[in-house]
Formats: sequence, C-alpha cells, structure tokens
Amino acid sequence: MNTSTHDLFEQLKSSVWFSNAGCSHGENAITLGTWDIAIQSRRSPEFQDLRLTASNALRRAIQSVSLDRYQKWNDHIDDLKPLTMPLVRRKINDLMIQNHFSNEFEGAVQWDILHACLESEYSDIVPLGFYSNLAQWYLKGHFPCGWQGGYPDGKLIVY
Repeated sequence: MNTSTHDLFEQLKSSVWFSNAGCSHGENAITLGTWDIAIQSRRSPEFQDLRLTASNALRRAIQSVSLDRYQKWNDHIDDLKPLTMPLVRRKINDLMIQNHFSNEFEGAVQWDILHACLESEYSDIVPLGFYSNLAQWYLKGHFPCGWQGGYPDGKLIVY
C-alpha cells in the first residue's frame, strides 16, 4: 500500500461515516431526505452503470499508462480487501441493524471504498477520479447514492 492509500485509509478509519446523512451540504451535490429514498437512488440502474463505468475507466487508464502496473490490479485488490472489508463492516454494522439494510448496502459501500483505495494506489500514474470523490463524501459523513445528469457534468446525489 502506497503512502497516499495509507493516508486515505487512516482518514476513513478515523472519520464518522453517515454523521451528516440527510443534512444539506453547501457543495455541488443534491441531498436526499431519508434512508429509504437514498437506498432507492443507490439502486438505480443509471447509478449502477456509472459506478461500473468508472471502475472500467480506471482500469483502462492504468492499462494505457503502464501495462506492468495494470497487471498488479488483482494483487492490489488482494492486499486491500483484508483491510477495507473489516473497516466497512465496522462503520456500517450499527446502521445496518437499526435500518434492517440488506447485504446489498454493505456490498455497495465495500465497492466504493475498495475502488477509492485502488484509485489512490494508482494516483501516481492516473488522476484521482470518481471513487475518490465518493470517499470524500463518506469522510464528510454522507452516503453517496446517485447521480443526476450526464457524468461528469451532472451532480452527485448524497444522503
């Protein structure tokens, strides 16, 4: 794990996730008002497609800059998952119990955090992007859960 990924991971560990969920934020994002609406938004096919597109774009960017580094993608995942999975589980466990969330919620958050760490891991050769932006919203205590408009010109939807 490189220094920037370590720093991101430490920030994620020390921040209080979801502490500002539902609170309007003065930044360029749309804030939803309830967990139910946020979960619905997160499940939208458009947002699911955007998340997958962002992941694929990251892999293509890495591959176009350095095939050697790209070939270490799975090694990075193998190194990061044992760190990110328990972290996410700790951060969301109480929320999942209180709100009776399905494992789908955990999987979505796991994907975001893992990919933010992967972006950080490759930030020396490709710019930080979509997932690093999502991670910043987790750090601010929100739940990134959708996108309105065309990417990248639209707006993130958060709870």
